Amino acid sequence: MSRAVTVMDTAKSTPAVPHHADILSFVKRRKPRGGGIDHWVVSPTGDYDEDCKAGRRLAAEFLTYIGNYPTYGSATLLNLIVHDMIECAKAGKEWGGVHVGFLQEVSGFAMSTAKRYVQR
Repeated sequence: MSRAVTVMDTAKSTPAVPHHADILSFVKRRKPRGGGIDHWVVSPTGDYDEDCKAGRRLAAEFLTYIGNYPTYGSATLLNLIVHDMIECAKAGKEWGGVHVGFLQEVSGFAMSTAKRYVQR
């Protein structure tokens, strides 16, 4: 589901970090150019189970991105996604399976990582 993009900064010969709107399938640049970023552009099917699966796939996409690009920007990305989820809900879009699946997957990853802290 994620778009493969390879970006190289030839001046430094190190990989540049691609913008998350160019990688994550559920993040889109607003038009006109310079209008910001929509961090939650999803189309639920209405089938709760399928939407939960889709949400988990989107979370895997997100986790892969932040794992590949552990930057300060990536550290704030979840906040931006959840903010836009809430804004969409406030605007009347249904909160449903895609949201639940996404947040469950991210939470499951956080729990497995947190276990390492507890075991220290």
